[in-house]
Amino acid sequence: MKFRQLSLKDETEAYTIHCQTVDWLLGRKIRQWTRPVPESIFVERIERGEMFCMEVEGQIAAIVTILRQEPGCWQNELGSGTFTFISTLCTGNDYRGNNYGKALLSESIRFIESEWEMEKIYLDCVVGDQFLPKFYHEFGFKDVAMKGIEYPTGVFEMLLMVRVSLYAFMLFLINCEF
Repeated sequence: MKFRQLSLKDETEAYTIHCQTVDWLLGRKIRQWTRPVPESIFVERIERGEMFCMEVEGQIAAIVTILRQEPGCWQNELGSGTFTFISTLCTGNDYRGNNYGKALLSESIRFIESEWEMEKIYLDCVVGDQFLPKFYHEFGFKDVAMKGIEYPTGVFEMLLMVRVSLYAFMLFLINCEF
């Protein structure tokens, strides 16, 4: 497995994985998305260097977006300090059930903490039947706030979650006087 940044040549394959994930979630009555994110947004994210993947034997197995800014809908709930926002974690149909999504999330966290030196990592997910919140709790994410957020396809009960990074813990230790 290899964690790497996506390039524009990967856009079609990455977008296909996103569309597959939308269909998979909807088939399980999980309304994280009711339709794919517009493809133009994928292109913009790739151009800004915000999209990454887990590659298996030269094929993209899973994708994730690591945003350097927060979506405006949570600006009042975010704390102080440096942070990033994980979004659009998707696994391709041919790779689902093999923990590639988990591996990608773990590697994304490691990358954010070691390369970008962010104090907090945020993400949001639909509350629904708790499938997604339980998944993210396994990675040390804690609940911050819940609210209904209006999207073009309806209002969704969303949960903002945060993980305080190891980088923040190291900063804390450096600033402590023993």
